[in-house]
Amino acid sequence: RDEAQHLLRLTWTGRWAGAFRTTLGVAGEYRQTVFIRANQSAENYADHLLHWEPGFTWAPGKWSVRSNYHLWVSYQVRDRDSEQARNRASRVLEQTQSVTYQLRSRLLLLADYVRRENRVGQLDWSRFRESPLDTSVTHDFSIGARQSWAGPRGGTSLRLGYRLLEQRNYGRAALLSELTTGPASTLIYLHSITRQHGPEVAVERHATAGFNLTASIWLQSLRTFSTYTAGQGAYAGSSYSAMDLARETRRVLPYFELMAEWRVGQR
Repeated sequence: RDEAQHLLRLTWTGRWAGAFRTTLGVAGEYRQTVFIRANQSAENYADHLLHWEPGFTWAPGKWSVRSNYHLWVSYQVRDRDSEQARNRASRVLEQTQSVTYQLRSRLLLLADYVRRENRVGQLDWSRFRESPLDTSVTHDFSIGARQSWAGPRGGTSLRLGYRLLEQRNYGRAALLSELTTGPASTLIYLHSITRQHGPEVAVERHATAGFNLTASIWLQSLRTFSTYTAGQGAYAGSSYSAMDLARETRRVLPYFELMAEWRVGQR
């Protein structure tokens, strides 16, 4: 496939008294995707995007507070008139909050929170209207402490903490009726929830010879379940029984991550 991208970005940074700094970025983007094979030409589309990115940093003394936001809207339009029902609009809001406190010279307390919300809808590009389809919201919160040591051959750090990751999907579905009379199904507003949490340990080694090693383990407790509220009328789409929606999953899953980096030569 062939892709073309046009991007215009403007960024402003302001420095204020009291170790306070603000940033603001705005951008417009146009992407065009064309598939080379003729039998895939129905997949050709153009993407129109707008970005808004404010943020600030405040570092008074031993404290450091950083906050960044990224809001962007995307309008994906198919080239063919027969494919206009597949046009999609999405609005994504991503926010990152970070707070650190230097308790001692080599002991750092930290807390991070990331929230991402994505709203997807069906787009009528000719009228510039959209109908909501589903929404997903992700929360990622971690808190912990990092101790570091320095030596003649490099530095080592140990991070201990606790992490909570939760994803919620909101949408519409049909609940199958258990009654022999009346409608076969009714509209419900379905919330599918995946929750992961548990302790996290990470070790980092940075050697003066250019070799870096990072190893971490997150012992997560995983739970998936669903909740719903009743609506009015019928719905033509995914359908579930009350037994299906009552099911939940509970597991303990260790998540390992190992990364090695070797920088050859000196600059």
